[in-house]
Amino acid sequence: MWEERFSRMFGIIGYLSPHSQVTIRELAQEYEVSTKTIQRDLKVLEEAKLGVFYDGESIKMSRTGYKRVRSWMVG
Repeated sequence: MWEERFSRMFGIIGYLSPHSQVTIRELAQEYEVSTKTIQRDLKVLEEAKLGVFYDGESIKMSRTGYKRVRSWMVG
C-alpha cells in the first residue's frame, strides 16, 4: 500500500510544472483512486515544501520547486 502511494505521488510530481493544467479529478481518473485520495496526496506534497499547490482549478508546482525536483531527477 505504501509503495502504491509513494509511486503515485512521484507520478503526480512528474505531471506538474509552473504551467500545468492537471486537475484533481484527472489525477484521480489516471490513478484509479478517489479525489479525496489525491487531495490527501497533495497535502503531503505541499507539506514537503516542494512548491506544489492547488490554485482552485489546477495543480501546479512553483518554478523554484520545479527546478529543485528536476535537478534531483537529472542528477
